[in-house]
Amino acid sequence: MSNPKKIKLKTIFFAVVILAVFLLITILGVNYFVGKNNFLSKIGNKFIPFPVVIINYSHLISVKDLEANLLSAKKFYESQDFAKEGLRVDFNTADGEKRLAIKEKNILNKMIENVLVEELAKEKGIKLSEEFISQEVERKILELGNRAEVKDSLLRLYGWNLEQFKERIVRPELYKEKLAEKVLVEMKDFENAQKKIDGAASELKNKGKFEELAAKYSEGESAKNGGDLGWFTADQMLPEIATAAFQMEKGKTSEVLRSELGFHIIRIDDKKIENEIPMIKVHQIFVRTPSFADWLLTSSKKFNIRIMLQDYSWNKEKQQVEFRDGKLTEFEKNLITNSPGDVSVIF
Repeated sequence: MSNPKKIKLKTIFFAVVILAVFLLITILGVNYFVGKNNFLSKIGNKFIPFPVVIINYSHLISVKDLEANLLSAKKFYESQDFAKEGLRVDFNTADGEKRLAIKEKNILNKMIENVLVEELAKEKGIKLSEEFISQEVERKILELGNRAEVKDSLLRLYGWNLEQFKERIVRPELYKEKLAEKVLVEMKDFENAQKKIDGAASELKNKGKFEELAAKYSEGESAKNGGDLGWFTADQMLPEIATAAFQMEKGKTSEVLRSELGFHIIRIDDKKIENEIPMIKVHQIFVRTPSFADWLLTSSKKFNIRIMLQDYSWNKEKQQVEFRDGKLTEFEKNLITNSPGDVSVIF
């Protein structure tokens, strides 16, 4: 004869399981169809890692992680006085809420990219040890200051500790850097570009005339002018080129420099300060290399990516998250075009 007590316990257990499953499905449905900012979703997402993105049915990006990153970005803007630089940022207005939505979309795109990059890196045999990543954290700390200052800045600006800095910034950057290095080396066109710029550098060392070599080797419009690019401020140049260029003396020629676009040899023709801003006049020999960004776009298309929020859709061709709301899309376009003083657009 069955034990009524056991039957009752089983009934209660299955009832609890069914209720839990019902609640999970309900909150997942509310997240998708209503959004993640209603009361039920906020309670559920606080305790359960509901997905905002599913990648290849094996990698999840949770609502909780997305909101944590958005909160850090918001804290960064709100912890500084950008008014001193003549910039403005305010997420509390109606337009500010739209700006925050744009920031969330961009953060989500970056989180997806981080997952894809690490997976593609592993396919290439790249696996970074925790020890190596920790060493890079220490190196970055030395670059930024001392440990106490860096910890204080991270906490004040982003609400992060060093472990969060490692996982959210250093690890993704390292995987992307190592993957880009391997991919570019594997590309035949990259080797050809390397030989071409090395040929230009060799002829320069043998007293070749810069303008003639620019016309011979350089790619792009400047080749027609013997490599003359004109005047630049630092923020008008690629960061990796600007760093070297503004440290050079007038009349000096650089070694071969690398950027995301290709190889560069630059000559500093003149220097001046205009409206208190340093400027340099530059000649350049430029050889384009294959784009890692293009390779990443093509390689990422094999991943199955599902967006679990109604606010967003996934553009497989562009490999990016987009707004479903056309008004927000239009607002974003206008903001980028018409609000150069809005720091939330600048970075």
